[in-house]
Amino acid sequence: MIENYKDKVTEYAESQKNLANNETHKYIPPNYNVNGNINTVPSTQTSSGNTSYSVSNDPNTYEGLFFYIFNKTTIIYFLWFLAIYIIAYYVLGFFRTDGYVVSNELKISRIIDIIALILLLLALLGYSTLSPDEQIKSAEESLNYFKKDMTSPGAIIIQILGIAIFYLVIYLFKIPMGSGVKSITVSIIETTMWLYLIVQIFSVFFKYVIGVSLYDVLSKYFNWSELPDYAPVPKPSGNVNIKGNINLGSPIQKDEVFNISNNLYTYDDAQAICSSYGAKTATYDQIEEAYKNGAEWCNYGWSDGQMAFFPTQKSTWEKLQKTDKHKNDCGRPGINGGYFANPYIRFGVNCYGKKPKPKNSDLERMKAQNNISYPKTEKDNLLDRKAQFWKDNADKMLVLNSFNKNVWSEY
Repeated sequence: MIENYKDKVTEYAESQKNLANNETHKYIPPNYNVNGNINTVPSTQTSSGNTSYSVSNDPNTYEGLFFYIFNKTTIIYFLWFLAIYIIAYYVLGFFRTDGYVVSNELKISRIIDIIALILLLLALLGYSTLSPDEQIKSAEESLNYFKKDMTSPGAIIIQILGIAIFYLVIYLFKIPMGSGVKSITVSIIETTMWLYLIVQIFSVFFKYVIGVSLYDVLSKYFNWSELPDYAPVPKPSGNVNIKGNINLGSPIQKDEVFNISNNLYTYDDAQAICSSYGAKTATYDQIEEAYKNGAEWCNYGWSDGQMAFFPTQKSTWEKLQKTDKHKNDCGRPGINGGYFANPYIRFGVNCYGKKPKPKNSDLERMKAQNNISYPKTEKDNLLDRKAQFWKDNADKMLVLNSFNKNVWSEY
């Protein structure tokens, strides 16, 4: 299950780090492509021409219109509107008695609603003090928590316990639950908890019984990470003056998960190795996201929280099931691994950051593995070394006979 390359990864890590540090790029502002006849001139001159900007999220297109309406900022504004609506619902509820005589129970309910309203206002006030980027980050963290909760059987048990505790508190404090006197806050919490439990049960049932993740299915139609942060800028047109040199460099490199394959490192080593690349040990969520984008390596890698993981794609797992001796070499489809109490076990490393550029040897090794679905054993490596030896010395040590005395080959 664990692959073991013979190259010295520590030297490789340092060389790649130096290579990455020595290369610099200049970039054009994001989302802009410069087309047309533009002559590169010194910074003191100006070059003019018919230049157009291609904005992928142009609101004049159907796709751009969708993102103009459904982006992270507008969704957050919608949540603000929803919060204001709830506040108004609370306030108006204070003046509704629906014909019931004001009683002690109704007074208790109103006190609960007032306290809940104050806490809600304080929470909204604290949220409003965050910057737009911090608000988006907070929403993304909430979405990730919801994703974990929707796919965990243990979360269902916790939710049931939470409902039991909720009703126990209602009973102990004798909070009114009758018709006409029930607190608005209690009604909202009660309804939300039961609906959330039903959604959890459906989600876990579909994932572990039917084998379909409802969250992943819905994510294909609504993927928060693919939404723009803000509404797209309208597409400009006309003549544009450009000063200075233009360098059509490589796209800006994003952070990603990358694995160091040699199983030579302890958990402490792993953190230092990732730091040498300007990266950090990858978290489970980051590895899971990489897996969804097609990542796989049949090699345990130390990860954040003293865990070790490796992803395996289902297509690779299916190929392994057709073999006799390698069915379980790469675990099961998904994220394999977990927590290891012994931090001195020798594994590879999973880092998250800017992945170093590959050397020619890295590309050749990747190409050589295209048709291999399982890690090579020591016996396989020995056979490869023998084959390479005879290949390198064929002209000196191997003598081929002709097909017969008259022709070299049958064809």
